[in-house]
Amino acid sequence: MGDQLLNVNELRAKRAISVTIKSGTITAGGNTQSTPQRVSQFKEANFFLDLTAKAGTLTFNISVFTKDLVSGKWFTLVAFTQASDVTTEMKTVAANLGAYVACVWTIGAATSVTFSLSAVLKV
Repeated sequence: MGDQLLNVNELRAKRAISVTIKSGTITAGGNTQSTPQRVSQFKEANFFLDLTAKAGTLTFNISVFTKDLVSGKWFTLVAFTQASDVTTEMKTVAANLGAYVACVWTIGAATSVTFSLSAVLKV
């Protein structure tokens, strides 16, 4: 798993860290649930979607999920606005990030999309 585990002194010094959840060019739906980011040591987050290029007509959906460690199931934490063109968007979660986050995306009609989904995680 994509652990971001820091010791207490590192957390106090940083107060926030930036992580990339997913970036690159895609041609089909997918997710990062097999390589989630550990966020249990953080209280809040700003999630940033930056869709920089597309080929063809686009329908793109992406959401950030959090994992229930008891059932092993994933639940929607943040859903970004459906994109049909190049766009940027920020979503804030003020509490209850859970232990791990991952993203799930779907792509319709376009042949490819280039995007990044990142987060600033705050102590």
